[in-house]
Amino acid sequence: MDTRLAAIIETFNARLAALGFEAPRPRHWVRSTKQPIREIFELQPLKGATYSACWGFGLDFVPRYGRGGFRWKRTTKSAQCDLRIDPIDETGDVPNWCSIALLWGAKVYAMEIARLATSTIAAATLDFDRVSSCVELLALFEKRSQLHFRRFSLENYVQTDLAWGLLLHALGEAAAGDAHLARFCGRFNVARNHPMIARALEAAQSP
Repeated sequence: MDTRLAAIIETFNARLAALGFEAPRPRHWVRSTKQPIREIFELQPLKGATYSACWGFGLDFVPRYGRGGFRWKRTTKSAQCDLRIDPIDETGDVPNWCSIALLWGAKVYAMEIARLATSTIAAATLDFDRVSSCVELLALFEKRSQLHFRRFSLENYVQTDLAWGLLLHALGEAAAGDAHLARFCGRFNVARNHPMIARALEAAQSP
């Protein structure tokens, strides 16, 4: 691993560990104190040897859907975002406050790394503190669906309607939940009676 990237990860490891996060893999941190909700913080790689912070929430009863089909993400190691909050989506470019570039021939100073960690963890914490229950996570889904985005909106993320629909079912709002699940199934050509959706519904509705 590049020594400059290693220094960034070391700083984030220390600061996020102090907040109760674990690091199941490099550049990915998970806190599991609000289950079935997991809080996730990531440093995503971009072009130009740049890394940018994003964060969000995963739900244990929502499976991950991708090219290989469905798979569960019920552990700290496998946790992934169902609701992703990425500052780039709101600005359309890569803001300096949430990103850092590893320029060849240049040092990444400790002060610059500390700046990145301070600004991004503070912003993520504001969102994490808003959500301590499924009801509050649903409110955040609804709030973010009304924002104006310059890059990706909620509908651009694969997990959005699957997670939103299952979350509504978990809160007893079956009709609204079915509408989101129907959108997800229609968009990705998934059968509404797929066994994994049935199992996820059962998990969502379990006390």
